[in-house]
Amino acid sequence: MKSIDRSRVLTLLEAYEPLLTKRQASIMDAYFRYDLSLSEIAEEEHVSRSGALDAIHVSIAKLEDYEAKLGFVKKTERYYELANEGSEDSLNTLREMLRDGI
Repeated sequence: MKSIDRSRVLTLLEAYEPLLTKRQASIMDAYFRYDLSLSEIAEEEHVSRSGALDAIHVSIAKLEDYEAKLGFVKKTERYYELANEGSEDSLNTLREMLRDGI
């Protein structure tokens, strides 16, 4: 399995989990939040081990696609950057962004 940035997936999951199917959300939750093995997930979800792995890859692709289209995570990260800078210019930019809506 190729390397997965767990932190990135968890961030995307926080933002877009409701857009996944119940089964995808359940598998992603089990794998990334509860650190269950593929075998444990397969048994729990009544799928094969490769089916669980495939669901993870498909779900990650969907989460990345949602982010590419909606950009919620990127915008939120930018808001935090501006807020942490604390300069008057960055705070004014942040106010404008928030006024214009997420």
